[in-house]
Amino acid sequence: MKPIENKQGGQALLILVLVLVVALSVALSLVSRSITNLRTTTEEKESQQALSAAEAGVEQVLAGNGAKNGSFSSNTINFTASQNTTYGTEANGFLLKGGNLVEKDNGADVWLVPYPIGSGPADPHSSWTQTVTFYWGDNSGACNNAAIEVVGVLGPAGSPQTTRYTFDPCRSARSGATAANNFDAPSTCSPNCTINNKSFSYNASVSVSQGLLLRVVPLYANAFIGIKAIRCNGGTCEAFLPPQGTIITSTGTVGASKRKLIVFQGFPQLPIEFFAHSLFSPKN
Repeated sequence: MKPIENKQGGQALLILVLVLVVALSVALSLVSRSITNLRTTTEEKESQQALSAAEAGVEQVLAGNGAKNGSFSSNTINFTASQNTTYGTEANGFLLKGGNLVEKDNGADVWLVPYPIGSGPADPHSSWTQTVTFYWGDNSGACNNAAIEVVGVLGPAGSPQTTRYTFDPCRSARSGATAANNFDAPSTCSPNCTINNKSFSYNASVSVSQGLLLRVVPLYANAFIGIKAIRCNGGTCEAFLPPQGTIITSTGTVGASKRKLIVFQGFPQLPIEFFAHSLFSPKN
């Protein structure tokens, strides 16, 4: 009988080992999942704290009474923030509204003179002709892209006048329209035009003398809009636009998490009532 007893004992030991292996596997799986969940929760918490720190950096710069930088550091949380007050003066062009979408039927302003008007010494170039080129649209098709309206506010500042330009890559009747809008056709970029590493499919230029401001309004769709500008007098030309606002860059760091915010702060816009008789509102 001893061989039978030994065999039964061996089977019981094998079953016990298998039960222990299964129990250990389940325990290790639970521990691993708990550690993963804890790590994920910690990372999410640190990421949110880093975002809050970056927002605090933006607020510090905005409340800094002209200070261009801000910083804070502790054992666990820190942020650094800086302000670029020359945004829009780049000779190679810049993106309107700090690179954010310009909403359809809402205007974004391009200042042709320093803001506020009359805040600096008289510009000896103010009588030169200013040519501003706008870039927008992508390769999704002409009628899938916005048209743009440009309303120019011309000097002198004491008695300004307005002029209006319209451009549409889809000049035929759009969906829901009963006839073509008769806008001017923009130029097509080949293969594309690039402003600040962003590519565009269409461009159009307007030229004004004694220009104070241009309001750019996308029609039919939202649009990213790039800008380049020159001013000329006879054969003499130079790239020029005054600052268009400020860019605030703030980075918050908590542990291994780092969040970055880039905020555009433009100048106050002219009241819409000023343009009440010059803006175009498309029919839906």
